[in-house]
Amino acid sequence: MRALRLLASLAVGAVALGLTAVATFVPSAAQQQSDQSTLASLLSRVLSTPSNRVTIGAVEGALSSNAVIRNVTVADEQGVWLRLDRASLVWTRSALFSGRLHVNELVADRLEFIRQPSPDRERPPRPDGPLMPEPPVELVVDRFAMREFVLGEAVLGQCPSAEKIDLTRFWNWGDSPIPQAADIAGGLLNKGSSLIGATAPSTLVGMPSAITNINAPPADATAALQALIAGQNTKDLPDITGMQELATLQGKTLDTAEKARADALAKAQTLASEGLSKAGDIMKAKNEAERAEETKRQQAEAERQKTQQAHTQQAVASMRSGAANFLAVADARPDQAGADAYAQQIVQQLFGGQAPPIETASTLFNDFRRFKSGTSGPLTQGSTAFLKALGLVSG
Repeated sequence: MRALRLLASLAVGAVALGLTAVATFVPSAAQQQSDQSTLASLLSRVLSTPSNRVTIGAVEGALSSNAVIRNVTVADEQGVWLRLDRASLVWTRSALFSGRLHVNELVADRLEFIRQPSPDRERPPRPDGPLMPEPPVELVVDRFAMREFVLGEAVLGQCPSAEKIDLTRFWNWGDSPIPQAADIAGGLLNKGSSLIGATAPSTLVGMPSAITNINAPPADATAALQALIAGQNTKDLPDITGMQELATLQGKTLDTAEKARADALAKAQTLASEGLSKAGDIMKAKNEAERAEETKRQQAEAERQKTQQAHTQQAVASMRSGAANFLAVADARPDQAGADAYAQQIVQQLFGGQAPPIETASTLFNDFRRFKSGTSGPLTQGSTAFLKALGLVSG
């Protein structure tokens, strides 16, 4: 498309002019804005033709790897027909050393194709040669993109843009009307034979008879009909009612249904017997499982009791062997409360945190009974504390 070719010329022209500017001078910071305007004006003059005038608002970064062209319009003698708001060019400067102009990305933001341009007139040659020299490099463009492309109404019109209206292909009724045919006169309709006043005949004569009327049946047919009504001589008449076949089919259907019912009943009885047998097996297995579980529980309980009994016996032996020391420590406590706490701690520690059964504790009564004087009288502080902890005396 002509618009796309012009866009590529603008981008490549900006780079080419940048290369020429590099070879000529390096702009200072103060001259940057003025150089951009000068470069835009120079590029506009190079790309303009006698038929089309190119106007570029600004060229930014032509000497860098990111160049931007803004506000580009192309106009002919009828006005602006192409408008580009912004185009960006990303190129690799180091590729110039290998003889290539490598454009990484050329992106146009909005390109508006307003109408078809007027045909170009021949461009006169410049007397001083080309203003912008052709760069002796190979042009490579990796990616080209256009974010928005607008076609004006003058381009699309009201018919498909690919079709051009050609009046010579169709019949123009205004210029070449169809000749008018002559009117049909009324006398021409009955010319040769007159049908006016003709009527249809009420009867058809001279035609052979197509229907033979039978007024009375023959005598033998009447007698046969009367015998049939009376129920006589019917043995030779075929049975057209189908009752015999229906009775046979009904009998077969009943037999089939009866057989199916008997089979279903037998199968149901078999399934019931199998179910009862399996139910007995299930109950037997359940009872065996319950007995095994009970046996296991009893064994566990016996093992627990055996372990507890062994622990109790060991505790009794420890209490009996250390009775003298335990009583001495309890008697050394400053008061009865301290002795009680010590005795309670020793009993719970040896008997697993629980008070021993009364029959077990009674076996230790004589070992922990000590009197303050002799063999009678009040008990010592330690004896009272341990007998209380064993549950043999009340507090």
